[in-house]
Amino acid sequence: MGWNEKDAKKFLEYIGNKTLLEKKQNIQASNEYFVKKKKIYLKSNFLEIKHLGSSNKTDWLKKDIESRNEEIYKRLKEFFEKNL
Repeated sequence: MGWNEKDAKKFLEYIGNKTLLEKKQNIQASNEYFVKKKKIYLKSNFLEIKHLGSSNKTDWLKKDIESRNEEIYKRLKEFFEKNL
């Protein structure tokens, strides 16, 4: 399913669409398409980002954002339950 303007604005702010990157890689990745960002992600020191960079995906879809969104919230919940 493709992107329309409404969905793009909505999904842009999902935590599953956000990531931590070193400043240099963040500047390089900027607003590139996912397939181009992957090459930059491989240069990151963050394991999760390297994993995204080495994936066989060529596009970052709504279902990928939703899935990553759920995974991030699940891991945050587990972390806080164990540490608070």
